[in-house]
Amino acid sequence: MMTIHALKKLENIHAVDQSGLEYFGCDQNWYVSEWQKISGCGPSTASTVLLYLQKSGRIGLPVQVMEQKDCALLMEAVWSHVTPTPNGIYLVEQFCSGIQSFAQAHGFSLSCHSLDIPENTLERPGLADALAFIAQGLDQDSPIAFLNLGKGDVNNLEEWHWVTIVALEKDEELDNVLVTIFDGDKSETVDFKQWFETTVDGGALIYLDPA
Repeated sequence: MMTIHALKKLENIHAVDQSGLEYFGCDQNWYVSEWQKISGCGPSTASTVLLYLQKSGRIGLPVQVMEQKDCALLMEAVWSHVTPTPNGIYLVEQFCSGIQSFAQAHGFSLSCHSLDIPENTLERPGLADALAFIAQGLDQDSPIAFLNLGKGDVNNLEEWHWVTIVALEKDEELDNVLVTIFDGDKSETVDFKQWFETTVDGGALIYLDPA
């Protein structure tokens, strides 16, 4: 029997352009400069998470996001705080401190809950712990920012990349563990267990709790 944890209103995470085309959250390709487009997965994922929290009525943002063009404005505002280094955003502290700086600048506060999945396998949490963390965030109706530094044997993930987890499906024995991710213009179903067991470089999981 499969257990499912998911966001309550996935439509809150969609962004629609002027032609009516729907995107799965904010897309780093909407940034203006080439450097932003290359390195902007962290701030664009942060923008997607904030977009969902805004549309579910829990925070206010400097941009009322209704269409794709509004999302692009939000991304620029977030970039000023969640600013990639020459190596991008690759640490939990960079993501959390940046997004909390953004929140403070715009009159609200957020708790940033995180779970590191280190490169050293001896220091990693267990699979069950990682899944409990994902389920906890989704059950609180908060999207999960997922940093994948190395994709292991999973083919439908980009390395050194942030995406948004919107759903988790697992069986009791943890033989089948799937997550649904949103990444700009695409949605993918990813074998999270395979990723967890084969990634060499690890990654991180983060969700936000509006105060």
